Amino acid sequence: MSYLTVSYAAAKFTSLNPILELGEIGTETDTGKFKEGDSVTAWNSLPYGFTPSPGSNIVSLSVPVDFGFEGPTWGEQGVAPPVTVPYPAITASSQILCAPELISTSGHDPEDALQEGVFAGATNIVPGAGFDISAGAIGDSWGQYSIAVQIIG
Repeated sequence: MSYLTVSYAAAKFTSLNPILELGEIGTETDTGKFKEGDSVTAWNSLPYGFTPSPGSNIVSLSVPVDFGFEGPTWGEQGVAPPVTVPYPAITASSQILCAPELISTSGHDPEDALQEGVFAGATNIVPGAGFDISAGAIGDSWGQYSIAVQIIG
């Protein structure tokens, strides 16, 4: 199963109408909604996996993660050290969605996150304090990536 994620604004997903790989998650950056691919059904026909309640507070963040550097002491690695995100408004019922941003970062082109299978998720969630973003790469990686984080509620 694929662990790839991709995020775009809802209108871009609608116009591209991509077919996501089995298990690949597509997150709409402006609505907080996401869909899970089945390798067959185009985006516009897939059902949403989670829909925020009307009036839900949605906060979008960009969190840098660093897999280290290539060189004699650093090889490519599959896991980046966690990044702590202080966020006092987090609650036990908050939903946190994460996906690599398809943008240029230090040493990487926008498509590198997909090619290397970069994925991320929220861990160590402490209501009233914050959470960590943990990231990995199926194909191992190095350098920095930017993770799009959406907090709902």
